[in-house]
Amino acid sequence: MFVFRVRKKQAKNFLWTAAIAAVVIAAVASFAALRSVDKPQTAVGEISLSAENGCGDFLKQLHLTADAAKAETKEITIPEVFNDVYSAYNELQKESGLDLSPYKGRQAQQVTVPLQNSAEAFAVLLVCENRVIGGHLTSGEYGGEIKPLPVLKEQNGTTG
Repeated sequence: MFVFRVRKKQAKNFLWTAAIAAVVIAAVASFAALRSVDKPQTAVGEISLSAENGCGDFLKQLHLTADAAKAETKEITIPEVFNDVYSAYNELQKESGLDLSPYKGRQAQQVTVPLQNSAEAFAVLLVCENRVIGGHLTSGEYGGEIKPLPVLKEQNGTTG
């Protein structure tokens, strides 16, 4: 038979050490959880739709000249389940460093902004809670090709 003897002082020290370790582990886990909360990243920044030229200023960061006064906005809902078309569109978003997946089932604004001095006629931005969550460039022709937004690298302020 094996007998293990522990003194009260040793047991008390062990319990305190275990309690402190548990608190530290809980704090680290909480911090990690807060950092990874489902707050999607926007590769290109925030805009304010209430600002007169919010979309124009945003597109200026991407080196695109917009006629923001002629922008058109409509409400959309990001589907809860992506069909083949939305899955392909989301892959296009990922090329710009964006991802629509965290916004499934949410309301957003689709802002179509005419562009000046660009090969593409329009920029289409998807905005949710004043954050650009997606978008593309288009010629405006029905069924025409769409291109991803240029990526703005926040680390050094240059476009890629």
